[in-house]
This record gives sequence, structure tokens and C-alpha cells, in this order.
Amino acid sequence: MSLAIFLIALVVRVLHVRLSARLLLADDAVFFEQHAQAFVAAWRHLGSAEFGQLLKQAVDDASLQGIVYPLMLSAVYLAAGGVDHGAAALLQAVLGAAMVWLTFLTARRAFGTAAGVTAGLLAALYPPLVLTAGLLLAEGVLALLQSLGCYLLVRGLDPQARTSRLLGGVAVGVLMLRPAFQYVGVLCLVGLALGWVVTWRRGGDVGGSARARGSQLVGYCAPYVVGLLIVAGPWLTVNGVVYGKAVWSRTGDAWQQVYWGIYPPNRGWWPPDSPVPPKYGVESLPNAWAAGRQIQPRDLDYLEAAVNQVRATPLQAMATEVNKLYQGFLSPFNTYAEQPPLVAPLATPLHRLLALLGLGGLALWWRRPAPALVVALLTLGVSLPFLVSHIDVRYTVPAALSATLFAGHAVAELVRRTRYMGRARAYLAPVLAVCGVCAAVAIGVPVLLAALPSLAPLAAHRIHSAAVCGALVTAGWLVGDWLGEAQDGTRAGGGGGVARDWRLSGVFTGAVLALVAGIQALYSGQWHEWSATLRPGEAARQRIVLPAGWTPPPDARAEVRFYAQGARAQTYVPVVSVNGRVVAELGPAFAHGGPLRFEERIMVTASQQGKARADVPQWYGVPLEMEALSGGAVEIEVSLRPEPAGAGREPTWARIWGDYPSPAPDNRREQAVQVGRRMYEGPAFHSRIHGADDSFHKFVATGHSRLWRRVVLDSREATAALVRSGTAQDGDLSDADGRQTGEFRIRVLVFGPTGDLLAAF
Repeated sequence: MSLAIFLIALVVRVLHVRLSARLLLADDAVFFEQHAQAFVAAWRHLGSAEFGQLLKQAVDDASLQGIVYPLMLSAVYLAAGGVDHGAAALLQAVLGAAMVWLTFLTARRAFGTAAGVTAGLLAALYPPLVLTAGLLLAEGVLALLQSLGCYLLVRGLDPQARTSRLLGGVAVGVLMLRPAFQYVGVLCLVGLALGWVVTWRRGGDVGGSARARGSQLVGYCAPYVVGLLIVAGPWLTVNGVVYGKAVWSRTGDAWQQVYWGIYPPNRGWWPPDSPVPPKYGVESLPNAWAAGRQIQPRDLDYLEAAVNQVRATPLQAMATEVNKLYQGFLSPFNTYAEQPPLVAPLATPLHRLLALLGLGGLALWWRRPAPALVVALLTLGVSLPFLVSHIDVRYTVPAALSATLFAGHAVAELVRRTRYMGRARAYLAPVLAVCGVCAAVAIGVPVLLAALPSLAPLAAHRIHSAAVCGALVTAGWLVGDWLGEAQDGTRAGGGGGVARDWRLSGVFTGAVLALVAGIQALYSGQWHEWSATLRPGEAARQRIVLPAGWTPPPDARAEVRFYAQGARAQTYVPVVSVNGRVVAELGPAFAHGGPLRFEERIMVTASQQGKARADVPQWYGVPLEMEALSGGAVEIEVSLRPEPAGAGREPTWARIWGDYPSPAPDNRREQAVQVGRRMYEGPAFHSRIHGADDSFHKFVATGHSRLWRRVVLDSREATAALVRSGTAQDGDLSDADGRQTGEFRIRVLVFGPTGDLLAAF
């Protein structure tokens, strides 16, 4: 079986490398390539006077991203006689298959044969793990090191397996050479120690006095510590003697680069997206760079900033983490939109199944506590970068790899428990659990508003959120109770204590899911957004009532902005009309769409993903004459005109977003300031500095680049209507299920002579 899983993993990865891997030098791959070339230059000067200086510079430059992967690349390039990304990717495919094999062995030893087969197949077929074979990033090697270290530590739980613990320490030490993983060593030591304690408490032959047991624990962990020191000793010595700073990471604490502005979800994804408090130097790095400041991430104490922000806003900090988990659950990370053969259609369902099974297996840690604790602490160590930074393949792959082990554990326990149940048993509990959760999720805000038109959208959202949370906890209890029963109705294991533990595991799993869903619903504004699809002859119309007595300021200019996406085929032309007069035609498939173009990095990444401009949801801007705002109200219409040259080739459509009526401000200060004022919350429609509200990492994780902001609107009111077949319908603004009300994201902005935003309607 182990050979079969290895071959499956190898075939899938080689096919991906040969047929679908893009092997792009982008983002961190650029730096890894530079570091590898620096090592190659050093090796080629071996024996010369320049060798020492070249090697010192190469190690120093590579220390920020980690030296392990550039060293491997340099060895490949030397063996291949030059830069050969294909050879590197094929080697990574073999290493990836070895990683899958080790995952199988680890799960089998820790949780049983069924767990091993499940974990091995998941690791072999899970698309993000397959993609790492074709990415010129450190995960091609680090995933193997992680799986090797985990296997050796689980094997080392046997008190006699000193060599395994020693080699496990070496593997973890090499893994720690990536600065982001520098805490893995300590956490794995804690896991080993807890595993030993659990073994002792369960009746292992480690009796004696407390002092004797302490000595035995030290002796048990000593080989692992020695293994760590085999790597740590030379590394710290080199840093101290050669570079004058005897620390693990000369670029600072791993968290130094990851201050993640603690704001409600979607308002801060990564340091360049998030404001740094003034006491730490600048309002934000993009602003500093745009102002000509020469400052780098390592120059700012992000760790101190993050800690202080968490202390000030602990609930918002939790909301930020929950938002990452929620966004990470929705879809697998795939920066370049690659489609690996055989497994691409499995990507999203397998990703979500892995997340749920991984949580279930973690909740069942008490079934195999010693290996579960070791795996859990290692998982925490490699997941810290995800928790404190952004959604990225470099940070999701390590956590997913460990999740395969817990997923295998969950499946193995499920199979084992169902063997106690007769064929005639009615599986009513799990069916009710699944159906209840699906029903609670499906009956969302649009459906509630359609059934109860007088219900406020915010109230509908709260009712729906409460129903989902309740369904998740109930489902956990039902499944746990079902698994805790044996065939004859007595409790499994001969006692009610085991059945109670099963129930608690089920409730724990449901409660964690409910906590994530509840916090996401409480803080995220995404619940109130919806979209309407326009086809030729249809339009989104919005009438905006200006403040009484408002007059345009001198030398001001105005723009219409709307948030939209369209088909990439150039079979249509979006048309913007104001007060019944056409003011702009944005060209086939938004080809001439307005002055708002997202930052270059996002445009390049969209191109690497095979996306045209119309494929990316974004704001489009159209200049507007000030006379259009002189009548006290302005009516704007966005429609589609078929392009004759493209008629009949591909479906024509465009999507325009809207929002339910904005909820009340979320704190008393805002409420006091904004009495009687309307508010917009959603993707920022204006940035004083270009790119300040664009997030590259948000784009590659969700497909939407804009950060969300809150803006007080100066308009008195706005009424929207969806025009179909020449008839305006204002009771439902979308053809999606249920009933969507509120306003389209169609706004009028007024700017002063210097570009300052004077009014938003």
C-alpha cells in the first residue's frame, strides 16, 4: 500500500510539472532564485580567495527567506550545468512523493492503518500539495522536512527509539532555518514531553518518585535536544562569529515582518495594507515609500506594534484571525490558477473536506493522545506564520500537510466506530446533523427577506447567523452521541465515560465551527453584499438625492464610479448614462474602462492567472460634468450594449455589486457623529495614494483586490432599480435566489482642485 500511494503521488506531480506547472519566477521565487545564483557563484569560486566573501554574502542575503531551498537549487543548477527550472521541479516532484509516503507512515504509526491510507491519499491528491512540486518556492523542500520530522518524532514516542528522537531533532532544526518556523523546535519539545507524561499516566513502566520521573523525562527528551543542537550550534556560532549577532534570525523575530493591523475583516491583510501606529514611525509603508522615505520592514518593530494592538482590541484581533480561517476554508490557495491534471476538479471539495476532517481528528486527540499531541504542537509551530500574516501558499501548505494526519485519524475512528453498529441501525442522527446544517446555511438573508418582507436585513442576518451557529453545535452533539453508541444500545467501551468523551468531542467540533461562523458574521460586512447580472438590454439604475441646497464647490470635478465585473469575451460594451444622456462607453469588455487601474503587481498576477481586466471585480470611473449635479438629484444607469462584431460567439454578461441598507454604526462615538447620516461599507472607492487600498494577498486569496472601508455618504437617500425588458423593478435588485434590496455600488464623488475628496454621494 505504501508503494502504491508513493506511485500515485509521483505520477500526479510529474504530470503537473510536465503539463500544467508554469515555473514562474514571481514574488518570493525571485529572491530564492537570486540566493541560489549567489550560492552557485560561491561554489564556482571554491578554493579561491573570493570564496569566503561570496559564501558569507550568499548566506546573509538568504537568511530572511531561509537558506535551505536556495542551497538545494544551487546543487541542482551545478549538477545540470546551469539554471534548469524543469530539473528542479522534477526533483521537487520526487521529494513531494516522498513527503506523501512519510505522511502515510506517520499516520499509520500514530493512528492506525485506515488513518495511514486516508492521510496518504489526501496528501497525494490534495491540489495545493501537488502544486508545490511546480512552484519555485521553499515548500518544495520544507514540506518533506516537515513530514520527515513529524514521522521521526511520532516514531520516537517509543521510549527505546532514541535514534528517532535524535534524527527528529536534526530534521526540525533544519526546518527552523526558515525564520518563520523558528519556534517549531520548542513546540515539538513540549509535544514530546506531554506525550511522555500521557504515556506515564496511562500506566507506562516509568514508575518511581517524582525526582526519578523528572530525570527519566529529561533523558527521554535529551536525544531530541541534541539533534536540535547539531543544527542550532553551528548556525548560532556562524551568526555570532561571522556576522556579529549570535541570534537565530539576524533579520529579527519572525513576527517582526508581520504586524497585521487589527481591524475588522477585510480591512487589513498584510503590513502594506495596514496602518502602523505613528509611534512606530510611519502611518503605512506604502505611504512612506510614496513620500520618498527609505524604510524597510526590518526597520519597524512590528512585533511590539502587533502586541499593543491586540491588547487594545482583542475582539477585533480574534475577528481578523477568524476571517483568515474563514477565507482559507472557502477555497484552496492557487496563486497562478494552475490546473494540475487528474486532481484539479477535486480542489475545492477536497480542500473543505480536509479542513472539516482535520478539525474532527483534532477533537479526537484523546483516542491517541501521545501522537496527537506531538502532531498538534508541530502543527501549531508551522501554522504561526499563517496566524500572524496573510493567506499564502507558503503558510497554508504546512498546516494542510498536518491536517491530513488528523483527517486520517478522524476517518479511522469513524470506520472503527461504525463497525459496532448493525446494518439495520437507522443512521438518523448524522443525516439530521448534515441536513440541519445545510438547511441553516441555505436559508440566508435573501430567503428570509423574501419570506418576511418587513424584516430588516440586519435582523435577518442575525437570525440566520444564530441559526447556523445553533445547527453546527447541534450537529456536533448528534454525531458525537451517535458515534458513542454501540450496536446493542450500550455504551462503547463498556462504560458511559467513553460515550461522554465522544459527545464532548462532537460538541467541541461543532462549537469551534460555530465560533468561527459567529465571529465572522459579527464582524464581517460581506453578509450585506450581493450582485446582479446584467445582459444586453438590461440596466442597473440608481437615483441619488443630493443634500438640500448643495452647490458644487468652485473648480471641483466629479466622477461616477461603480463596482463591476464582466465576461472577458469582447461581445458587449458597458454604457454609463447620467440623467438620460450617455456620458461614457467603456469599450468591449471594459477595455476602455475609466481611470481606476489597480496596482501593477495585481495586474501582473491577474495576467499570470490568465485573467483579463474584465475578469477582476473592481471600481470603474467615468468623468462627470458638474452641471449634472445641479438639479438636486442625479440618475445614473449602467447598461450593456451588444457588440455586433462579437454577436453569437460567447454569452454576454456583466455583474454589478450592491448592498443591503447599511447597519447602524458599531460604536457610540460613530453613532454620535453620524446621526442621520448614511454610510457605505465595502471595497474602497477612493485612495489618496494609488494602491493604498489594494491588497495583492487579498487578490490572490479571494480574487478581489480592494480592502474594505467605511465612508459616510453625503447624499440624503438613493433609490435603485433593476431594468429588465424595459421595465424597472425596485422590489428585488437581483435575479439571484431570494430578495435583494438596498443600493447598487454606484457612487458620485466630488474632488477639489488638489485631488482631495470633498463629497461622496
